[in-house]
Amino acid sequence: ASAVRDTIGRIKEFDKSMVGLGAILGQDVQNLGDLKDEIINVAGASLKTSNEVADLATVLITLGKSKAEVIQLLKPVNDLSIALGASSDDAGELLVQTLNAFGKGTESAVRFADVIAKMRTSTALDFERIKISLGFLSPTAKAVGLSFEETGAILGTLVDSGIKASRAGRLMSSSFIRIATSGGTLQGAIKEVQESQDKLVTSSKLFGVQGSSLGLILAENTDKINELTEGFNNAGGALNDLTERQLESFDAK
Repeated sequence: ASAVRDTIGRIKEFDKSMVGLGAILGQDVQNLGDLKDEIINVAGASLKTSNEVADLATVLITLGKSKAEVIQLLKPVNDLSIALGASSDDAGELLVQTLNAFGKGTESAVRFADVIAKMRTSTALDFERIKISLGFLSPTAKAVGLSFEETGAILGTLVDSGIKASRAGRLMSSSFIRIATSGGTLQGAIKEVQESQDKLVTSSKLFGVQGSSLGLILAENTDKINELTEGFNNAGGALNDLTERQLESFDAK
């Protein structure tokens, strides 16, 4: 009797979630068949229940995504939350906001999610550090011509060198603005520091006084930045691998 009541309760809750999704999208529940199927498919292949995935769909819609975009985003966001041990809401906000910052659509969601997973496994960046640092840096990285992969490599290099993620994101963002407004490029600024006789003075001039130490780290670690960038460019499948490792625990099984 308890099991039956629980089952009925879950069904009612899921139906209520779908009605809510329809109301937000301005569509009848009958027109949400493809979204409903994707929610059930994603939930059936993960730790999340269909009601939890339906709640994620609601979050993505409130972030301005259409029904078609939500269908594309559900699996990568759901897997990202499992792989990085984050809530679905936080994983969704991170992925959507990062895509928006770099001017990419949901067709790039899987690639970006793979890069984030690779950042987690190849640097000292965990989910919170990635979220905080990208929150500062993503909006300005595109302004100096950086790809998402290059941005991740820079953040990973700085954090691996002992710079706190929040400080790395905040100060690099200020430095990017400084370099962009002067008409320069990040690569040019790094090269100028490398070739300078007084690297600290040159870095202070180009990256700002507070960001000078970050400029020195980047100038001294170009090989690592290039190596990480190459790894991120070839990060396909990283999210799936990390998700499967997380599902190997007894609790997950």
